[in-house]
Amino acid sequence: PIPDLSQVDYALTLAQHPPASAGQAPYWFFAHATTWESKHWPEHYWHDLVAFAGKQGRQVWVSYHNDEEEARAKRLARLRLNVRILPPSNLTTLAGVLANAELVIGVDTGLTHLAAALHRPVIALYGATEAGLTGVVGPHAQVLQSTFPCSPCLREQCIELTDWQTTPPCYAHNLSANAVTKQIIELLA
Repeated sequence: PIPDLSQVDYALTLAQHPPASAGQAPYWFFAHATTWESKHWPEHYWHDLVAFAGKQGRQVWVSYHNDEEEARAKRLARLRLNVRILPPSNLTTLAGVLANAELVIGVDTGLTHLAAALHRPVIALYGATEAGLTGVVGPHAQVLQSTFPCSPCLREQCIELTDWQTTPPCYAHNLSANAVTKQIIELLA
């Protein structure tokens, strides 16, 4: 059995990070970048969440570390006024950004884990990886695990992709943008 880790305290506090500047509008951070191809949530779902955030009057902040991540961030920001692309930053700077986010949504990646450790409201999306093994842990962390038959496959590349698919089918199964939107509404209620 998996122990209840929701009350784990990493001794990271919001006081360790500079507060958002006065008058800073609430923002959501999208941790879209990850190393495994199979852990990338479909980009059109991110676009749907950007639109939802805009309807909620929220900015969306994204970061990047390499050219591929930068291109994805720019596609998320295209035609959207509520997306802010952060320049490449060190982990201390990003921890401050995460510590002040109203909400963090991310795939199985280090920044999602860090946000949970900072006690931020987090929605973590798991398709190819298993939340029971590498799930985010924190008092305000919600994990959404795919229920697709082969999930979690623990493979860096999806073997279920067909020529016409661009993202792993495990995310379309029960981790759609609508499912995440419902989770956002519940988490921030």
